[in-house]
Amino acid sequence: MTATGSFSFGGVEKTWFGKLLQALPLPAMVIDRSAEIIFVNRSCSKLTNERLRLFRKRFSSLFSKPSVAQEAESLLTQVFETRKRASSQALLEIDGHKIWARMYLSSVRIEATRSVLLLIEDLTLEKEQLLLRQRHQE
Repeated sequence: MTATGSFSFGGVEKTWFGKLLQALPLPAMVIDRSAEIIFVNRSCSKLTNERLRLFRKRFSSLFSKPSVAQEAESLLTQVFETRKRASSQALLEIDGHKIWARMYLSSVRIEATRSVLLLIEDLTLEKEQLLLRQRHQE
């Protein structure tokens, strides 16, 4: 923590903010302005067995379809520009593992650097149940 109360992500895991992110039951990531993932919490292991492989990847690499990746990058840019929260649903594909997810994006400022906090809610089971109900009704 700096004298002004801001954080440096170089040692974020040792700060109360980092500890809070690590304690979250949802996968959480911090994304920098170049759309690179600069922090992943322990809950990201729900997305992949090698959660640290997500570190320094591009945000768009989480999406299997280029059109969805482009929409997600646009949403990320919007959050950076407006500093307003946003959410979206999309199919994520990480290490061949696909999940239907609701993503929450919030602007955060760490020292003089603006980043985006990404929280991922896994909706895969809900989506599968919805599809089963639809098939059953048909």
